[in-house]
Amino acid sequence: MSSIAKPVALSSDLKSAWSKLASKLPLARINSRKQYDRAVKVMEYLADLVNDDSNHPLASLLEIFEVLVEDYDRSHHQISTVSGVELLRNLMLEHGLKQNDLAEIGSQGVVSEILSGKRRLNSRHAALLAERFSLPEELFTRL
Repeated sequence: MSSIAKPVALSSDLKSAWSKLASKLPLARINSRKQYDRAVKVMEYLADLVNDDSNHPLASLLEIFEVLVEDYDRSHHQISTVSGVELLRNLMLEHGLKQNDLAEIGSQGVVSEILSGKRRLNSRHAALLAERFSLPEELFTRL
């Protein structure tokens, strides 16, 4: 095969592969809340699969979704002036989450105490919430 024919064949294969992938995964800039929700679900699924293994075959795909979600968050969410607890309340409302949906930070009782102001978000909570919502950890430590 000549060197001129190889890019043409690759181009056809690439278009076919991209079409198949793009029909199942939203690999483009996020322009709506529906696209955002879908991208977050895919990102969470990939995060569970990759599980902090930077050599995992899907690690780079996870990074793509992190960038897409962060880009949307940066342009659509004004979160710079709220406390960490208020941010958590807003995110729970936005994502339709209940206290027991945040089991990674503690029991429903612990989450209730945090939301009511009886307990502060600690650095472990902040790190877990930052990972879950793909936001900077320091946003959850604001008073």
